[in-house]
Amino acid sequence: MESMQEPQGVGRQNAGQPASSVSGGVLYLSVFLSGAVVMTFELVGSRLLAPFLGSGLVVWTSLIGVVLGALSLGYWIGGVLADSRRDVDTFGGLLMGSGLLIALTALISRPILGWGVPPGRVELHSLLVSLVLFAPASVVLGCVSPYATRLGLSGLKQAGRHIGTVYAVSTAGSILGTFAAGFFLIPLLGSTRLLFLVAGAQVLLALPFYSRRWVPLLALVVVLVALAWADSRPSDPALLLDADTPYSRVRVVRSRDEQGRPLNLMVDSPTGAQAASYLDSDELVFDCLRAFRLVNHFLDEPRRALLIGGGGFAWPKDFLGWNPWSTMDVVELDPAMDEIARQFFRHRTDPRVRVFHEDGRVFLNRRPGPYDVIFLDAFGTSDTTPFQLTTIEAMRRVSEALVPRGVVLANLVGSPEGPGAAFIRRQVATCRRVFPRVYVFQVDPRLKMSSLQNLTLLALKDAETPFPLVSEVGEHDRFLRSVLSIRDDEPLTDDHAPVERLARQP
Repeated sequence: MESMQEPQGVGRQNAGQPASSVSGGVLYLSVFLSGAVVMTFELVGSRLLAPFLGSGLVVWTSLIGVVLGALSLGYWIGGVLADSRRDVDTFGGLLMGSGLLIALTALISRPILGWGVPPGRVELHSLLVSLVLFAPASVVLGCVSPYATRLGLSGLKQAGRHIGTVYAVSTAGSILGTFAAGFFLIPLLGSTRLLFLVAGAQVLLALPFYSRRWVPLLALVVVLVALAWADSRPSDPALLLDADTPYSRVRVVRSRDEQGRPLNLMVDSPTGAQAASYLDSDELVFDCLRAFRLVNHFLDEPRRALLIGGGGFAWPKDFLGWNPWSTMDVVELDPAMDEIARQFFRHRTDPRVRVFHEDGRVFLNRRPGPYDVIFLDAFGTSDTTPFQLTTIEAMRRVSEALVPRGVVLANLVGSPEGPGAAFIRRQVATCRRVFPRVYVFQVDPRLKMSSLQNLTLLALKDAETPFPLVSEVGEHDRFLRSVLSIRDDEPLTDDHAPVERLARQP
């Protein structure tokens, strides 16, 4: 970089450490690492929001929109600030200030996210929470690049090259931050610790730019004290695990059922639980899994089964207990679930069970099978079925993976009437385009038709498969008594499957 001589007509340099006292390499390094911090901050933000708001399209839209808007404001403020003063102490203050604000985000995230979500206000609530938590630090981070551009500008002759270099270096840092955070740092350190790490790193970046070195060092002490305080905060005694995996943030809590029996629950979304296990028994906790036992009323001896969505691996144990001659392939996206299920949900190795860690749709696209029965029990952290498993193209892959008299049983969350009914209607319509006979049952017939609830979808590949009479199914007659009449609707397709929006529509 050329000497930092002020070009005529460009501006004035204020009092403070002179710009020429810092090398261009250090300046570019600070821009590079600040770019990495921006993307790390945004990715960690998605993990902070997920347990309370989910990680669906609405939440990601709010988070990305707020961060981009705050960065844009910061670019403008940074440009105005750079025109009014040109000293490296101010630049160091921007670096240090952004780090302190990131640390503040880590400190206040728990009480802010504990506000709760008003019914039907997910968009507004996620937008407000994102503004409070992520806008302040993002604005200051946005000031870094334009101020660094002005700080390193020594003459108009090389202005284009310098500006292009700042943009390139910042973007390269963003790429590094994206891959490092997503692939390594979040699963390794967790969300809160990573926020404090990048906050401390950002504060340290201010050291070469500050004439009074003790100021950023004092700020670093503040960050470390905040980290120690955050680590020392008492956690909920019922919380057994709070960990970031490659695909979600998972919490395991100790609870009790209606009869007072102790059990473990896995929570990775705002409402409900994704897995449960009694401490002393393999007995199923959830009625939505008991409904899957209906398969034995359509198939006498199912030999090969496929489960998409392993969760706590409760259903494979139960299914193989009722069908000891069977085998089951389990597709579970998150590889961390194996160990979590072993530790908290009584999951054990069984030679009859094969586990595949990949997306369920990707697995189906490989034309597996043939299976006698396919169970669909996959959910994202927004409490909806991943859209790529709901479409007519996905159902065709399911049908191709079945034997001629195969059976499909799917666990859905929605309502026959009211909010969530639109998704159920369109999911049923999608299945009817592929399977000749489709039925929907209420898992708990005591619930109102307008209540959000678990529903079981049954699809038969062969139109001639006999449908058992209620009197023939004993303990499961309540499921067959609750067969719902769902009117047809437009099917879901890979091109258009707005599952999250439909899940809130009547």
